[in-house]
Amino acid sequence: MVSSVLIKNVNIIPMPGSRVLHGYNMVIEGARIKRIFPSRKQETDKFAGRIINGKGKFLIPGLFDMHVHLHSQTWLSLFLRYGITAIRETGSYKKEIFSLRDKVNSGKVLGPRMYICGPILEGDPPFWKGFRIVRNKKEGRIAVSELKRQGVDFIKVYQTLKPEVYEAILKEACKRGLKVTGHLPKSISIMKAIKMGQGGFEHMSSMRNYISKIVSVNANLKNYPGWRKFVDVKIDKRKLEKLGSLLERNNVFLCPTLVVDKKMSQLADYSKLKQSKEARLLPKYYREIKWNPNHPKSSANIKGRPPLWWENFCLYCERTRHILPFLQKHSNILAGSDTPNPFVIPGVSLLEELELLVDSGLKSYQALEAATYNAALSLDALLDFGTIEEGKIANLVLLRKNPLKNISNIRSIKGVILNGTYLFYKDLRKKAKGFT
Repeated sequence: MVSSVLIKNVNIIPMPGSRVLHGYNMVIEGARIKRIFPSRKQETDKFAGRIINGKGKFLIPGLFDMHVHLHSQTWLSLFLRYGITAIRETGSYKKEIFSLRDKVNSGKVLGPRMYICGPILEGDPPFWKGFRIVRNKKEGRIAVSELKRQGVDFIKVYQTLKPEVYEAILKEACKRGLKVTGHLPKSISIMKAIKMGQGGFEHMSSMRNYISKIVSVNANLKNYPGWRKFVDVKIDKRKLEKLGSLLERNNVFLCPTLVVDKKMSQLADYSKLKQSKEARLLPKYYREIKWNPNHPKSSANIKGRPPLWWENFCLYCERTRHILPFLQKHSNILAGSDTPNPFVIPGVSLLEELELLVDSGLKSYQALEAATYNAALSLDALLDFGTIEEGKIANLVLLRKNPLKNISNIRSIKGVILNGTYLFYKDLRKKAKGFT
């Protein structure tokens, strides 16, 4: 028997845009939204299924975290706890990621819908261990072909690929109907990469490096001989305009991951970061060892860097965040966290990302679009997800407060609906506890 749910008299934010449908009823049958209509008592008096009172509350599409590295299956409930009903897994060397994706997406394992790329394609030597190394054009084509057969949803490229190998990967991916996102190979400019067909870019780094110039002075600090201190960042407006025009013509998606920049820049005050209640959602190993910049076994990208490095990085990020509204006008912005980088906690970090998008100049509805409509659009999934419409899969978040008035209201979660099943927030919190 197909289960039915009625959400009564709720305010619906259907996406995209800032429109609100005040006082509507929604009927869900099975996994899909069957009807949406203005609230009328007489039409629902005889409803036989589960009834949820939505008066004074706000219903939004389920959120996507568009940049995740899923190190543990136990994190799935953390994503659900914070209203994330879909994740884009942006690089895993584990073969089990394919079977886990299939189990989650078929409903055998409770968790957000997963989109995966499998192993990241990288040159030799790789920037990180665990990537799939492709040394020549033939290996690049074979890698894309094999990943297509394995059922990946997209391809991710990285930094040390040779130009000719990178080009072969892009061409083979296009031939196989796969979109390509990722970092920029060091030998390729952002402008050339867009023209060659890379349709998505992760992080702000590729954009920042092209349009900005750092102003620095000698630090004159005995603890950092030879170091320079950043004092300003100059934006080349001509280059910015040129970039914007090319982004728009090629319908590019950009996932800025501002939250990882913020957390990394705060590592100069590591002792304060590790005290946060969110950090305690993960095992002690993360906050005491892996994310401790002073520990010999910490992550390679943070180990041994002095406080001045983090201070410089912080200034660089802060001075370039204001270009985001310009980029939003010329590209499709996606919301992603890059969890589990240092103190980028699965789930809650996506809500922090939305707040940072608004703090950088986007409107609240534009930040919501980045985690809903734009996300589904980039994954060719708008038929089922990304907006609230009749016939779509009922992946939804019920909020106590209006996120369009204040994006931080995205934290006021009352419940999450996953594939038509209503999950109480208090139950999600219980499931997400106990990983320490």
